[in-house]
Amino acid sequence: MRRTNAENGQNRGKQSNGISSKYKGVTRNGNNFMAKIKANREDYYLGMFQTEKQAAYAYDEAAIKYHKAFAHLNFPRHKNVRKR
Repeated sequence: MRRTNAENGQNRGKQSNGISSKYKGVTRNGNNFMAKIKANREDYYLGMFQTEKQAAYAYDEAAIKYHKAFAHLNFPRHKNVRKR
């Protein structure tokens, strides 16, 4: 399966922009962490979480759902493990 440049751009690694999280798809929002993902040219809100890691796992689950084999995960060794 081939991907277009736009599709590949949606699933690139974590970009260093100086905001709050070391994980892709996670930002700090007050005392909680928000997870979101971009897929099919849309932003999908994944929820608010008490820990940064919980939000990162939520992102990974969505990345597998939307990007399948092309998913860039925060925890690549846990590709099939759901942790919360």
